Amino acid sequence: MTIKERIETTVGNMEVQQGIAMWDDIEKVEHLLALLIQGKGLEDEFAFVPDHFSVIQEHFKKIQNS
Repeated sequence: MTIKERIETTVGNMEVQQGIAMWDDIEKVEHLLALLIQGKGLEDEFAFVPDHFSVIQEHFKKIQNS
């Protein structure tokens, strides 16, 4: 499954759930964000990122300090 397909599937799940994001939807969005921060493109393969939260935190620290 590509990153684009994972985004579409996750957003589709939230729409079916009447706009409610379940914990697993939120976790997938975190992994998607980490992949995009790492420079992956929408057509790249979706994968769970080990220590994804650290990737996100480091990125926001860089933004904050610039």
